[in-house]
Amino acid sequence: VLTMLYDGPAALDVMRRAEPGLRPGTVWAQSTTAGVDAVADLAAYAHERGLVFFDAPVLGTRQPAEAGQLLVLAAGPGEARETVAPVFDAVGSRTVWTGED
Repeated sequence: VLTMLYDGPAALDVMRRAEPGLRPGTVWAQSTTAGVDAVADLAAYAHERGLVFFDAPVLGTRQPAEAGQLLVLAAGPGEARETVAPVFDAVGSRTVWTGED
């Protein structure tokens, strides 16, 4: 699952609506630009449901976004990075891994 929405509450609302279709182990890459507290809420939601959570905000404007040339700043569990790398490669020209959480 990839979310790239207006803010943290919007991302959380979408995930709550999608919850019936989510299973433990589902990978969620959230690319909403959100503050530390909002990201903590999203991560907690994911953890409580057994989702594999990646915080991956992107840098760039509309033109690079349309060309798949954003810069992805990603954090998440190392053992699942290969799973999300193709998604990040589709939206960005480069992914910078910033940590595990």
